[in-house]
Amino acid sequence: MQRQPLFIVVDLLFVAGLVALSGGWQSAYYLYTLSPLIVAAFFFQLRGVWLTTAAFLPLYIAAVLFTRGDSAESINWVIFLTQGLGIVILASTFGYVSSLLQRLRLIHHELLLAQDEMTAQVQARAIETERLRIARDMHDTVSQSLFGLSLALKGIRPLIRTDVDSAEIELVMLSDVAETVRNDVRELIFDLWPNELTAERFSADLNRYMRDLTGEELTLDLDIRGDFSLLSPNARRSIYRICQESLANIANHAQADQARVCLDIEAGHAKLLVRDNGIGFKPELMYDRGDSAEHFGLRGMEERTHALGGTFDVFSRPQAGTSVVVEIPVTATI
Repeated sequence: MQRQPLFIVVDLLFVAGLVALSGGWQSAYYLYTLSPLIVAAFFFQLRGVWLTTAAFLPLYIAAVLFTRGDSAESINWVIFLTQGLGIVILASTFGYVSSLLQRLRLIHHELLLAQDEMTAQVQARAIETERLRIARDMHDTVSQSLFGLSLALKGIRPLIRTDVDSAEIELVMLSDVAETVRNDVRELIFDLWPNELTAERFSADLNRYMRDLTGEELTLDLDIRGDFSLLSPNARRSIYRICQESLANIANHAQADQARVCLDIEAGHAKLLVRDNGIGFKPELMYDRGDSAEHFGLRGMEERTHALGGTFDVFSRPQAGTSVVVEIPVTATI
């Protein structure tokens, strides 16, 4: 329906005629007189109601007087005036409510626009922050390592002719540096993965990572139970990094031939267990060695777990293997 005043004018004339032909102030269709006022309130809010009421009252009075005839006592003026006042009050109420609803619609629309704008700003800020983080990581890890590798290779060239044994030792060391760079690049690539990290992709990459570390020397048993989609993207990445660090420790230090990764996801919490059958160690001594790579690895896993609101524990004894246990609240992950 279009906002055409002509429709309201026709409705006013129809209502006035109906009142005049059905008994005037005693008309059984008295409440129908509110029809044009409600329509005016719906389309034109409070101002439209007042204008419509101002136009309707003379018509209503004329319709009532039309039915009076010659008898001056045929009209109960108290009831008549009360009806008129009631029409004004009800019409004003309709108009006021309609104005409030219109204002609420406008406020709601403005809030939606503001929300969309804020969402766009947050996304843009998040993208910029992620770009800066990746650039910083590339500079601090890959770029620095490659620069050092380049300088070392230039220094080896003279040794190849004069001291082959020393050159061979240097090449072995540079091979380790290159492997470190490869792992750093792998981690950066993982950070660029889309959020849709599925259980299948999670398992496949961990198996591939373990094969790259140990070849066929170590058997990995990986089991994911429950609904992997309950984990947030951040929780999935953090759990993957914890698994990655744990498997690297197993490959480098545990002297194990078997490792097991079990991720159990339930409503409310998730539990990760990484276990090996290696030589084990005393965790309290490892934490005391603040300058060791193992120390930083354990601390890094612990910090990732705490960032998710979870708990991190290491259980190990010499010659009894090692177990890393992580528990996080699924509903609290972000």
